Amino acid sequence: MIIRTGTAFVAIAAALMALGSHAAAIAADPGARATRVEFYTPKLPGGAPRDGSCWTESIAAPRPGAWRCMIGNAIYDPCFEAPPARGELVCGANPATGQSGFALKLTKPLPEITPRASAIPAPWMILLEDGSVCERFTGTMPMAGGEAARWYCYDPSAPVSSSARNRGVVTKISQGRVWTVDRYAQSQEGPPGERGSMRVRAQRVRVARVWE
Repeated sequence: MIIRTGTAFVAIAAALMALGSHAAAIAADPGARATRVEFYTPKLPGGAPRDGSCWTESIAAPRPGAWRCMIGNAIYDPCFEAPPARGELVCGANPATGQSGFALKLTKPLPEITPRASAIPAPWMILLEDGSVCERFTGTMPMAGGEAARWYCYDPSAPVSSSARNRGVVTKISQGRVWTVDRYAQSQEGPPGERGSMRVRAQRVRVARVWE
């Protein structure tokens, strides 16, 4: 029994070392194209604007100039300021797919909010090397691998109702010349360490482009 336990331990340790070496090799590959990081500033799209208002900073895009807004009973997050335009924001834009979104005409001024640490630019939308697009959760975050998944990923070329659209969730981003993410094919329910929760392995994927 002792021998078997030791053998299993050695096998597990070797597997973990191999996984770590593989992840390091991905990030350090000198031939990999550097990740492009962009502070997203949209242009005001054409068409009739929709009336709405914003009451707080964006959850999806925690950065200056991004807001959480409402049109009727529908929430739009993020909606971006689009200088030099005043009194109008851009909502529903998706730079990864080229969607320009629509203009929101403010029915009241934006709230005066003292900048917080959370307003420091952070990844909002991520384009992975395999073509998947990942966006931040703005509500309850599922668990994956014992951690909170902060981004959900999808295949923008697949129909919205298709199961093929789901590309898993991301818990962690590693920054460098080439950014990488830890992506899980599925999530697990319950808090970290909950007995019976589903254990899944992360896939290390290169990031082609990031919008903050």
